[in-house]
Amino acid sequence: HTVADRASDLVVNAMGFLGVPYKRGGNSAETGFDCSGFVRAIYQQTVGLVLPRRADQQAASTQVIDKKELQPG
Repeated sequence: HTVADRASDLVVNAMGFLGVPYKRGGNSAETGFDCSGFVRAIYQQTVGLVLPRRADQQAASTQVIDKKELQPG
């Protein structure tokens, strides 16, 4: 299964973390997440994909999509 096939699973899993506090540098639901820590945890738990820890590293590891190929959703 691709990540796109599991999009609803990602959303449902993420919703389960509503109320977890923001914590700069945070990596866990127990102590709090920052943005990139949250994204990393959700992807690892839901699809088994281990992303880099920092947002700039996450962005650098993605596939480049040409603007002509962008689609809504």
